[in-house]
Amino acid sequence: LAGHYGLLQHGGVHDKSGKFCIHCDETSQSKKEGKFVFLTNTKQGESISLRQFCHRYKLEPANIRMLNDLVHTLCRHGDVEMVDESSSSSDCGQDFDQVFNKYMQTQNQQELKQCFENPDKPIPPGVILPCLRYCEIARSCSKLKDVDFPVLHFLYCALHLRLRFVNLLVNYVFEVAANQRKVSAVNKLLQDFRVNLELKNKDQQRQLSGKMCKRFLHCFPHIIDLLIPEEERRQEWRVAMQEWKHVIDILSCQYYDKISKSDAEELPTKIRSFCVKMLNLIPDAKRLQSFYFHSLLVGHIGDQFKYMYEEFGIPLGLMSLSAIEKRHECVGRRCYKKAVPEINSFMSGNSQSALEPDGPKDAMASRSFYTLMNLVLQTFNPEFYDPDSDDPDSEA
Repeated sequence: LAGHYGLLQHGGVHDKSGKFCIHCDETSQSKKEGKFVFLTNTKQGESISLRQFCHRYKLEPANIRMLNDLVHTLCRHGDVEMVDESSSSSDCGQDFDQVFNKYMQTQNQQELKQCFENPDKPIPPGVILPCLRYCEIARSCSKLKDVDFPVLHFLYCALHLRLRFVNLLVNYVFEVAANQRKVSAVNKLLQDFRVNLELKNKDQQRQLSGKMCKRFLHCFPHIIDLLIPEEERRQEWRVAMQEWKHVIDILSCQYYDKISKSDAEELPTKIRSFCVKMLNLIPDAKRLQSFYFHSLLVGHIGDQFKYMYEEFGIPLGLMSLSAIEKRHECVGRRCYKKAVPEINSFMSGNSQSALEPDGPKDAMASRSFYTLMNLVLQTFNPEFYDPDSDDPDSEA
């Protein structure tokens, strides 16, 4: 991903426009602030039920109730940082303080309660309700536009999505265990499930491989039982993880006929419904700042899945183990070794290449950039490696 950022000069921390997302205008600053929720109301003269409202934003009525409870909980703790003030003001046409005060009033909450109980009845005029942010895939990239390549075709990898989500859970587990002084007990559980990880300190790198991620997920319910004392909260985690399994199984599936039409149609909503549950379970913006979680929450991954599935009959999971992934597996190490002289020249300031990473010198970015560049060049040079060789380092 860092290599693509550098190659396209689009997205990531070095994007000149400050926008970190490949697919929308989300900035690095707004990502850090974690403005996941906004307040809105029905437009004047509009007759719409809560269910229809949810369909518009790819949510379920129960999600709006959960977001309402979440905002009240945050308010009681004096922290409503998850609420996007500017979007709320522009959507309701009033100053944010006025919007928020009206939203919290007893009358507004009573009308909201009636909407929750009767989601098919029209929402009363002027009722303010919380909603999860949604962003269409609309950002353009000049380098992709030059070759007539829509940004919508810049695909998400379900494999990396799974890995990054598990790492998010690992970091959450460490913080909770450390606060409760139960790190050693968690490490014992990880050992029992043969997870090759020992939680040690706050700044520790905790990246798990695919096999270790599967083992961690098998262990996770036991970790929740250890760290979460309330049975109701444990049950909420169980429901959320069941939804995650359903979502990631469909996103990883490589066969069109194995995904039912109803599952395909409902997936964008299921993804955002799952994200609402995660906000409720981990109401801390700094723990939810990953690129992949952003892409799940604002609807990018669900929209891309729906587009690929309906337009081309291609499940998104097929692209995760496509020829591109196989190419990385077969020749990635060789491309990296070939890139070492170029990396050294760039980092020493002696590079004379017309192609080099944008922005300040960064060792990790340069490794990704030159390795990816060699992978791309290899695509047009089939003699670069021997496809019948089992050894990616063997000479062609």
